[in-house]
Amino acid sequence: MLAFRWVVSGALAATALFTFVTCVPRQKVPPIAVPQSTHVPIAQGKPYACGKLLAPDRDAAILELDKAYVSWRRIYVTGVGANGQLRIRRPEDQDDTVSEGIAYGMLIAAYHGDRAIFDGLFGYARRYFDGNGLMHWKISSDGRVRGNGGATDADEDLAIALLVAERLWGGEYGLLARHTIEGIWNAEVEPGTNVLKPGSVWGGTLVMNPSYLDPAYYRIFAKVTGNARWNEVVEKSYRMFDSISKHNDGTGLAPDWMSSGAGPAKGQSYDYKYDATRVPLRLARDAAWFCEPRAQKVLAQVNAFFTEQGPLSIGDGYTVRGKKFSTVHNAAFVGPAAASALFSSDDNFRQALWKDLVHLWGGGYYANHLRHLSLLFVSGLMPNPLDIGK
Repeated sequence: MLAFRWVVSGALAATALFTFVTCVPRQKVPPIAVPQSTHVPIAQGKPYACGKLLAPDRDAAILELDKAYVSWRRIYVTGVGANGQLRIRRPEDQDDTVSEGIAYGMLIAAYHGDRAIFDGLFGYARRYFDGNGLMHWKISSDGRVRGNGGATDADEDLAIALLVAERLWGGEYGLLARHTIEGIWNAEVEPGTNVLKPGSVWGGTLVMNPSYLDPAYYRIFAKVTGNARWNEVVEKSYRMFDSISKHNDGTGLAPDWMSSGAGPAKGQSYDYKYDATRVPLRLARDAAWFCEPRAQKVLAQVNAFFTEQGPLSIGDGYTVRGKKFSTVHNAAFVGPAAASALFSSDDNFRQALWKDLVHLWGGGYYANHLRHLSLLFVSGLMPNPLDIGK
Protein backbone atom coordinates (compact mmCIF):
# COMPACT_ATOMS: atom_id res chain seq x y z
CA MET A 1 0.00 0.00 0.00
CA LEU A 2 1.27 3.47 -0.86
CA ALA A 3 1.97 5.71 2.07
CA PHE A 4 1.11 9.39 1.69
CA ARG A 5 0.44 12.52 3.68
CA TRP A 6 -2.31 15.03 3.00
CA VAL A 7 -1.62 18.64 2.05
CA VAL A 8 -4.43 20.88 3.31
CA SER A 9 -3.36 24.36 2.34
CA GLY A 10 -1.60 26.10 -0.51
CA ALA A 11 1.05 27.41 1.88
CA LEU A 12 1.81 23.95 3.23
CA ALA A 13 1.94 22.57 -0.31
CA ALA A 14 4.47 25.20 -1.29
CA THR A 15 6.60 24.33 1.72
CA ALA A 16 6.42 20.59 1.22
CA LEU A 17 7.29 20.78 -2.45
CA PHE A 18 9.84 23.61 -2.34
CA THR A 19 12.64 21.52 -3.81
CA PHE A 20 10.73 20.85 -6.99
CA VAL A 21 8.54 23.87 -7.74
CA THR A 22 10.80 26.89 -7.46
CA CYS A 23 10.52 27.24 -11.27
CA VAL A 24 6.68 27.43 -11.22
CA PRO A 25 5.32 30.89 -12.05
CA ARG A 26 3.64 32.68 -9.17
CA GLN A 27 -0.14 32.46 -9.33
CA LYS A 28 -3.10 32.23 -7.02
CA VAL A 29 -3.58 28.59 -6.04
CA PRO A 30 -6.62 27.51 -3.98
CA PRO A 31 -6.32 25.31 -0.90
CA ILE A 32 -5.99 21.70 -1.98
CA ALA A 33 -6.36 18.27 -0.46
CA VAL A 34 -4.18 16.05 -2.58
CA PRO A 35 -2.47 12.80 -1.60
CA GLN A 36 1.30 13.11 -1.86
CA SER A 37 1.80 9.57 -3.12
CA THR A 38 4.46 7.87 -5.20
CA HIS A 39 4.67 9.28 -8.71
CA VAL A 40 7.63 7.75 -10.51
CA PRO A 41 6.80 6.93 -14.15
CA ILE A 42 5.88 3.29 -14.53
CA ALA A 43 8.44 0.88 -15.89
CA GLN A 44 7.96 0.13 -19.55
CA GLY A 45 7.26 -3.52 -20.24
CA LYS A 46 9.19 -3.47 -23.49
CA PRO A 47 10.47 -0.79 -25.89
CA TYR A 48 8.14 0.80 -28.41
CA ALA A 49 7.92 -1.38 -31.47
CA CYS A 50 9.22 1.47 -33.67
CA GLY A 51 10.85 4.88 -33.33
CA LYS A 52 13.87 6.35 -31.57
CA LEU A 53 13.36 8.02 -28.19
CA LEU A 54 14.28 11.67 -27.67
CA ALA A 55 15.28 11.57 -24.00
CA PRO A 56 19.06 11.14 -23.64
CA ASP A 57 18.54 8.44 -20.98
CA ARG A 58 15.93 7.16 -18.56
CA ASP A 59 17.35 9.00 -15.53
CA ALA A 60 17.18 12.35 -17.32
CA ALA A 61 13.63 11.64 -18.39
CA ILE A 62 12.50 10.67 -14.89
CA LEU A 63 14.11 13.79 -13.40
CA GLU A 64 12.17 16.07 -15.75
CA LEU A 65 8.94 14.13 -15.37
CA ASP A 66 9.20 14.16 -11.58
CA LYS A 67 9.51 17.95 -11.57
CA ALA A 68 6.66 18.24 -14.04
CA TYR A 69 4.45 15.93 -11.99
CA VAL A 70 4.91 17.80 -8.72
CA SER A 71 4.24 21.14 -10.42
CA TRP A 72 1.19 19.71 -12.20
CA ARG A 73 -0.20 18.27 -8.99
CA ARG A 74 0.30 21.50 -7.09
CA ILE A 75 -1.30 23.80 -9.65
CA TYR A 76 -3.98 21.77 -11.40
CA VAL A 77 -5.16 18.97 -9.09
CA THR A 78 -7.62 20.13 -6.46
CA GLY A 79 -10.28 18.82 -4.12
CA VAL A 80 -12.04 22.18 -3.97
CA GLY A 81 -15.43 21.93 -5.63
CA ALA A 82 -14.92 18.21 -6.30
CA ASN A 83 -17.48 16.79 -3.85
CA GLY A 84 -14.96 14.61 -2.04
CA GLN A 85 -13.11 13.62 -5.18
CA LEU A 86 -10.39 15.38 -7.21
CA ARG A 87 -10.60 17.47 -10.36
CA ILE A 88 -8.32 19.24 -12.82
CA ARG A 89 -8.86 22.98 -12.64
CA ARG A 90 -8.37 25.48 -15.49
CA PRO A 91 -7.15 28.60 -13.69
CA GLU A 92 -7.50 30.75 -16.81
CA ASP A 93 -11.12 29.66 -17.41
CA GLN A 94 -12.85 30.66 -14.17
CA ASP A 95 -11.32 27.64 -12.46
CA ASP A 96 -13.69 25.28 -14.26
CA THR A 97 -13.13 21.64 -15.22
CA VAL A 98 -13.50 19.96 -18.59
CA SER A 99 -13.60 16.25 -19.35
CA GLU A 100 -10.48 16.70 -21.51
CA GLY A 101 -8.57 17.79 -18.41
CA ILE A 102 -9.89 14.93 -16.31
CA ALA A 103 -8.81 12.45 -19.00
CA TYR A 104 -5.39 14.09 -19.40
CA GLY A 105 -5.00 13.95 -15.63
CA MET A 106 -5.98 10.29 -15.48
CA LEU A 107 -3.44 9.46 -18.19
CA ILE A 108 -0.73 11.37 -16.35
CA ALA A 109 -1.59 9.82 -12.97
CA ALA A 110 -1.82 6.31 -14.44
CA TYR A 111 1.48 6.51 -16.30
CA HIS A 112 3.07 7.79 -13.08
CA GLY A 113 1.58 4.91 -11.09
CA ASP A 114 -0.34 7.29 -8.80
CA ARG A 115 -3.49 5.39 -7.88
CA ALA A 116 -4.70 7.87 -5.25
CA ILE A 117 -4.93 10.77 -7.69
CA PHE A 118 -6.18 8.52 -10.48
CA ASP A 119 -9.07 7.27 -8.34
CA GLY A 120 -9.93 10.79 -7.21
CA LEU A 121 -10.13 12.06 -10.79
CA PHE A 122 -12.14 9.09 -12.01
CA GLY A 123 -14.50 9.43 -9.06
CA TYR A 124 -15.17 13.00 -10.15
CA ALA A 125 -15.76 11.89 -13.77
CA ARG A 126 -18.28 9.24 -12.71
CA ARG A 127 -20.31 11.83 -10.82
CA TYR A 128 -20.96 13.56 -14.15
CA PHE A 129 -21.63 10.60 -16.43
CA ASP A 130 -24.50 11.04 -18.89
CA GLY A 131 -26.91 8.38 -20.11
CA ASN A 132 -24.21 6.95 -22.40
CA GLY A 133 -21.78 6.45 -19.52
CA LEU A 134 -19.63 9.36 -20.76
CA MET A 135 -18.68 12.45 -18.78
CA HIS A 136 -20.44 15.74 -19.52
CA TRP A 137 -17.74 17.84 -21.10
CA LYS A 138 -17.78 21.03 -18.99
CA ILE A 139 -18.34 21.57 -15.27
CA SER A 140 -18.19 24.89 -13.41
CA SER A 141 -15.93 25.36 -10.41
CA ASP A 142 -18.95 24.95 -8.11
CA GLY A 143 -19.94 21.63 -9.66
CA ARG A 144 -22.70 22.57 -12.11
CA VAL A 145 -22.86 21.05 -15.61
CA ARG A 146 -22.17 23.80 -18.13
CA GLY A 147 -21.60 21.65 -21.23
CA ASN A 148 -23.81 18.65 -21.90
CA GLY A 149 -22.75 15.41 -23.55
CA GLY A 150 -19.43 13.69 -24.04
CA ALA A 151 -16.35 15.08 -25.83
CA THR A 152 -14.89 12.22 -27.83
CA ASP A 153 -11.22 13.05 -27.32
CA ALA A 154 -11.70 13.03 -23.55
CA ASP A 155 -13.74 9.84 -23.58
CA GLU A 156 -11.17 7.86 -25.55
CA ASP A 157 -8.27 9.12 -23.41
CA LEU A 158 -10.22 8.19 -20.28
CA ALA A 159 -10.81 4.66 -21.61
CA ILE A 160 -7.10 4.17 -22.30
CA ALA A 161 -6.22 5.50 -18.84
CA LEU A 162 -8.56 2.89 -17.34
CA LEU A 163 -6.84 0.16 -19.33
CA VAL A 164 -3.46 1.31 -18.00
CA ALA A 165 -4.94 1.20 -14.49
CA GLU A 166 -6.20 -2.34 -15.10
CA ARG A 167 -2.69 -3.49 -16.00
CA LEU A 168 -1.21 -1.78 -12.94
CA TRP A 169 -3.76 -2.45 -10.23
CA GLY A 170 -6.31 -4.99 -11.47
CA GLY A 171 -9.78 -4.64 -10.01
CA GLU A 172 -12.73 -3.29 -11.95
CA TYR A 173 -10.83 -0.77 -14.07
CA GLY A 174 -10.92 -3.03 -17.13
CA LEU A 175 -14.67 -3.52 -16.88
CA LEU A 176 -15.16 0.23 -16.52
CA ALA A 177 -12.93 0.81 -19.55
CA ARG A 178 -15.02 -1.55 -21.63
CA HIS A 179 -18.21 0.22 -20.57
CA THR A 180 -16.66 3.53 -21.64
CA ILE A 181 -15.55 2.09 -24.98
CA GLU A 182 -19.07 0.78 -25.55
CA GLY A 183 -20.43 4.25 -24.81
CA ILE A 184 -18.03 5.79 -27.32
CA TRP A 185 -19.04 3.24 -29.96
CA ASN A 186 -22.76 3.79 -29.43
CA ALA A 187 -22.74 7.59 -29.16
CA GLU A 188 -19.59 8.89 -30.85
CA VAL A 189 -19.00 6.74 -33.92
CA GLU A 190 -21.33 7.78 -36.74
CA PRO A 191 -23.40 4.76 -37.84
CA GLY A 192 -22.75 3.62 -41.38
CA THR A 193 -19.72 5.84 -42.02
CA ASN A 194 -17.28 4.96 -39.18
CA VAL A 195 -16.55 8.68 -38.85
CA LEU A 196 -15.55 9.59 -35.30
CA LYS A 197 -17.92 12.31 -34.14
CA PRO A 198 -16.51 15.14 -32.01
CA GLY A 199 -19.08 14.51 -29.31
CA SER A 200 -21.99 12.37 -28.26
CA VAL A 201 -24.62 14.94 -29.23
CA TRP A 202 -23.28 16.47 -32.43
CA GLY A 203 -21.06 16.20 -35.49
CA GLY A 204 -20.09 13.48 -37.92
CA THR A 205 -19.67 13.57 -41.68
CA LEU A 206 -20.24 17.32 -41.98
CA VAL A 207 -18.06 18.36 -39.06
CA MET A 208 -15.38 16.38 -37.27
CA ASN A 209 -12.06 17.00 -35.55
CA PRO A 210 -8.96 15.20 -36.89
CA SER A 211 -7.10 15.80 -33.62
CA TYR A 212 -9.53 13.38 -31.96
CA LEU A 213 -8.50 10.52 -34.26
CA ASP A 214 -6.25 8.04 -32.46
CA PRO A 215 -5.97 4.85 -34.55
CA ALA A 216 -3.73 3.10 -32.00
CA TYR A 217 -6.53 3.42 -29.46
CA TYR A 218 -9.06 1.83 -31.81
CA ARG A 219 -6.82 -1.18 -32.38
CA ILE A 220 -6.68 -1.59 -28.60
CA PHE A 221 -10.45 -1.08 -28.27
CA ALA A 222 -11.03 -3.84 -30.84
CA LYS A 223 -8.80 -6.24 -28.96
CA VAL A 224 -10.11 -5.66 -25.45
CA THR A 225 -13.79 -5.63 -26.40
CA GLY A 226 -13.84 -8.18 -29.23
CA ASN A 227 -15.61 -5.57 -31.40
CA ALA A 228 -13.66 -5.90 -34.66
CA ARG A 229 -15.61 -3.01 -36.15
CA TRP A 230 -13.20 -0.67 -34.38
CA ASN A 231 -10.70 -1.69 -37.08
CA GLU A 232 -13.04 -0.09 -39.61
CA VAL A 233 -12.69 3.16 -37.66
CA VAL A 234 -8.90 2.79 -38.02
CA GLU A 235 -9.26 2.46 -41.79
CA LYS A 236 -11.72 5.35 -42.04
CA SER A 237 -9.36 7.53 -40.01
CA TYR A 238 -6.50 6.92 -42.41
CA ARG A 239 -8.70 7.57 -45.42
CA MET A 240 -9.49 10.95 -43.90
CA PHE A 241 -5.80 11.68 -43.29
CA ASP A 242 -5.13 10.73 -46.90
CA SER A 243 -7.79 13.24 -47.95
CA ILE A 244 -6.10 15.94 -45.85
CA SER A 245 -2.87 15.36 -47.80
CA LYS A 246 -4.65 16.62 -50.92
CA HIS A 247 -5.13 20.02 -49.25
CA ASN A 248 -1.87 20.69 -47.39
CA ASP A 249 0.85 20.64 -50.10
CA GLY A 250 2.80 17.93 -48.27
CA THR A 251 3.25 19.75 -44.96
CA GLY A 252 1.59 16.97 -42.99
CA LEU A 253 -0.47 19.64 -41.18
CA ALA A 254 -4.13 18.95 -40.45
CA PRO A 255 -6.88 21.51 -39.85
CA ASP A 256 -8.56 22.08 -36.51
CA TRP A 257 -11.93 21.07 -37.96
CA MET A 258 -13.13 19.67 -41.27
CA SER A 259 -15.73 17.56 -43.01
CA SER A 260 -15.00 13.86 -43.34
CA GLY A 261 -13.85 14.57 -46.90
CA ALA A 262 -11.21 16.99 -45.52
CA GLY A 263 -12.95 20.13 -46.76
CA PRO A 264 -13.76 23.04 -44.44
CA ALA A 265 -16.56 22.59 -41.90
CA LYS A 266 -19.01 25.46 -41.76
CA GLY A 267 -18.22 27.92 -39.00
CA GLN A 268 -15.04 26.14 -37.86
CA SER A 269 -11.31 26.84 -38.13
CA TYR A 270 -9.52 25.20 -41.04
CA ASP A 271 -6.04 26.12 -39.82
CA TYR A 272 -3.37 24.23 -37.84
CA LYS A 273 -4.01 25.74 -34.43
CA TYR A 274 -4.76 24.58 -30.90
CA ASP A 275 -6.88 21.58 -31.86
CA ALA A 276 -4.87 20.32 -34.82
CA THR A 277 -1.57 20.54 -32.95
CA ARG A 278 -2.45 17.26 -31.20
CA VAL A 279 -2.52 15.25 -34.44
CA PRO A 280 1.22 14.37 -34.46
CA LEU A 281 1.06 13.08 -30.88
CA ARG A 282 -1.96 10.90 -31.61
CA LEU A 283 -0.49 9.51 -34.85
CA ALA A 284 2.87 8.94 -33.19
CA ARG A 285 1.27 6.39 -30.88
CA ASP A 286 0.17 4.28 -33.84
CA ALA A 287 3.54 4.76 -35.51
CA ALA A 288 5.46 3.72 -32.36
CA TRP A 289 3.20 1.12 -30.75
CA PHE A 290 2.07 -0.61 -33.96
CA CYS A 291 4.63 0.55 -36.56
CA GLU A 292 1.82 1.86 -38.79
CA PRO A 293 3.43 3.08 -42.06
CA ARG A 294 0.58 5.48 -42.87
CA ALA A 295 1.15 7.29 -39.57
CA GLN A 296 4.92 7.32 -40.17
CA LYS A 297 4.34 8.87 -43.60
CA VAL A 298 2.39 11.80 -42.14
CA LEU A 299 4.95 12.26 -39.35
CA ALA A 300 7.79 12.33 -41.89
CA GLN A 301 6.04 15.26 -43.59
CA VAL A 302 5.53 17.03 -40.25
CA ASN A 303 9.22 16.51 -39.40
CA ALA A 304 10.34 17.90 -42.75
CA PHE A 305 8.10 20.93 -42.31
CA PHE A 306 9.23 21.80 -38.78
CA THR A 307 12.88 21.04 -39.56
CA GLU A 308 12.72 23.65 -42.31
CA GLN A 309 10.89 26.07 -40.02
CA GLY A 310 13.49 25.58 -37.29
CA PRO A 311 12.38 23.82 -34.09
CA LEU A 312 12.96 26.87 -31.90
CA SER A 313 10.73 29.05 -34.07
CA ILE A 314 7.66 26.82 -34.06
CA GLY A 315 4.63 29.08 -33.75
CA ASP A 316 1.04 28.51 -32.70
CA GLY A 317 -0.74 29.12 -35.97
CA TYR A 318 -0.28 27.92 -39.57
CA THR A 319 -2.46 27.38 -42.57
CA VAL A 320 -2.53 23.72 -43.55
CA ARG A 321 -0.27 24.66 -46.48
CA GLY A 322 2.30 25.95 -44.00
CA LYS A 323 1.93 29.73 -43.96
CA LYS A 324 2.77 30.91 -40.45
CA PHE A 325 0.45 33.56 -39.03
CA SER A 326 1.13 33.43 -35.28
CA THR A 327 4.48 33.25 -33.51
CA VAL A 328 3.70 32.30 -29.90
CA HIS A 329 6.12 29.52 -29.01
CA ASN A 330 4.75 27.10 -26.45
CA ALA A 331 4.64 23.45 -25.48
CA ALA A 332 1.19 22.87 -26.96
CA PHE A 333 2.93 22.92 -30.35
CA VAL A 334 6.45 21.83 -29.46
CA GLY A 335 5.34 18.71 -27.57
CA PRO A 336 3.45 17.03 -30.43
CA ALA A 337 6.20 18.06 -32.85
CA ALA A 338 8.66 16.30 -30.54
CA ALA A 339 6.46 13.19 -30.66
CA SER A 340 6.70 13.17 -34.45
CA ALA A 341 10.49 13.39 -34.13
CA LEU A 342 10.69 9.81 -32.89
CA PHE A 343 10.67 9.18 -36.63
CA SER A 344 13.19 11.82 -37.67
CA SER A 345 16.75 10.93 -38.69
CA ASP A 346 17.97 14.47 -37.93
CA ASP A 347 19.65 14.23 -34.52
CA ASN A 348 20.10 17.99 -34.24
CA PHE A 349 16.37 18.48 -34.78
CA ARG A 350 15.54 15.80 -32.25
CA GLN A 351 17.93 17.13 -29.58
CA ALA A 352 16.72 20.70 -30.05
CA LEU A 353 13.10 19.64 -29.54
CA TRP A 354 13.95 17.65 -26.39
CA LYS A 355 15.87 20.52 -24.82
CA ASP A 356 13.16 23.01 -25.76
CA LEU A 357 10.37 20.83 -24.40
CA VAL A 358 12.21 20.35 -21.10
CA HIS A 359 12.40 24.12 -20.58
CA LEU A 360 8.92 25.07 -21.79
CA TRP A 361 6.99 24.93 -18.54
CA GLY A 362 4.30 27.60 -18.55
CA GLY A 363 1.72 28.65 -21.08
CA GLY A 364 -1.31 27.57 -19.08
CA TYR A 365 -3.45 24.50 -18.51
CA TYR A 366 -3.53 23.22 -22.08
CA ALA A 367 0.13 23.71 -22.95
CA ASN A 368 1.34 22.22 -19.68
CA HIS A 369 -0.80 19.11 -20.07
CA LEU A 370 0.31 18.50 -23.66
CA ARG A 371 3.90 19.07 -22.54
CA HIS A 372 3.60 16.44 -19.83
CA LEU A 373 1.98 13.85 -22.10
CA SER A 374 4.60 14.54 -24.76
CA LEU A 375 7.46 14.18 -22.26
CA LEU A 376 6.09 10.81 -21.20
CA PHE A 377 5.78 9.65 -24.79
CA VAL A 378 9.12 10.83 -26.17
CA SER A 379 10.87 9.33 -23.12
CA GLY A 380 9.45 5.88 -23.83
CA LEU A 381 7.39 6.00 -20.64
CA MET A 382 3.95 5.89 -22.26
CA PRO A 383 3.77 2.26 -23.37
CA ASN A 384 0.86 0.61 -25.12
CA PRO A 385 -1.39 -0.50 -22.24
CA LEU A 386 -1.43 -4.02 -23.64
CA ASP A 387 2.36 -4.19 -23.24
CA ILE A 388 2.39 -3.20 -19.56
CA GLY A 389 3.43 -6.09 -17.39
CA LYS A 390 4.91 -8.13 -20.22
